[in-house]
Amino acid sequence: MRYQTNAKGESTYLLGNFNTGETVTITLYNLATGSSITLTSNSCSEIGTTGLFRWSTSNITTQPTSRTEYTYIMTDSAGFVDFGKIVLGGYVDNVDGVISSLAPSGEYDAQLDATISSRAPASEYDTEIARLDTTVSSRSSHSPSDVWAVTTRTLSSFGTLVADIWANVARTLTAGTKDAEIDAIKAKTDTINWPEVVALLKIETNRWKIVSNQFIIYDDDKVTPLYTFDLKDNLGQATEDSPKERTPA
Repeated sequence: MRYQTNAKGESTYLLGNFNTGETVTITLYNLATGSSITLTSNSCSEIGTTGLFRWSTSNITTQPTSRTEYTYIMTDSAGFVDFGKIVLGGYVDNVDGVISSLAPSGEYDAQLDATISSRAPASEYDTEIARLDTTVSSRSSHSPSDVWAVTTRTLSSFGTLVADIWANVARTLTAGTKDAEIDAIKAKTDTINWPEVVALLKIETNRWKIVSNQFIIYDDDKVTPLYTFDLKDNLGQATEDSPKERTPA
């Protein structure tokens, strides 16, 4: 693998595998010359208790200014070694120079300021894209900073419409093709006896009890009798067992 040099703001870790708890040091060599490299620190640190030891290339005293191949050898206190190869510098440090050579300084975004038709034949874009066939700069003389510099933004083209809407505290449906149907529905609902509806709901859902030959339906508090009926058998005699008739008490 090839990495940027530390001079470009990037440092890379080299790894070695040893027994956990060991003391591990590193030696770095230039592969082209075979010479050892001066280091500000040759001490490797263990990652937790994994047995993996790391060393940062930021410890190279004199960072390379061009592509340089290195080999590293890590050694622990028992004499065991681990080694590898790394390449620093070269094209990864020079990418910015390649990009900047594409256009003069300050003109990079100018490459986008052109009509679509200048970039492809008309047969290669449809009607919708053709509507964009103009330079971006022709659409507005304002920059994004110009827009955000305006601290107050209002719907000014609608006159007092917005204020009129919020000033209306009461809003009703006054017109429409469904008016007759709505009126017909209202005429039906106006005839509903809502107290009777409530009473029927209580009869269906509230607590009831048979006691002393009577059938009692209670109010919502489950204590106050709401309706009381006398229970009778098929001979008209008061009964609690298998009643055949009930009459309001």
